[in-house]
Amino acid sequence: MVLEKKGEWQVLLKLAQQEVKHDPANAAAWYSARVAYTHLKQYTQAVHARRERKLDPSRAERYFNTYILP
Repeated sequence: MVLEKKGEWQVLLKLAQQEVKHDPANAAAWYSARVAYTHLKQYTQAVHARRERKLDPSRAERYFNTYILP
């Protein structure tokens, strides 16, 4: 995602939150929220946003390395 490459974590988080509110089953939105929370050092929220793993278990390998918090 372009916002990730630019480091626009606040913008990414806001968009992800809007999408999750609109579609709570959107695994990609939960993933984006978790990535943004992690980069913003909001680790508790990042842990709560791990829902994408349950919503889309077929893509578990994609998420594997993202669980290591910086």
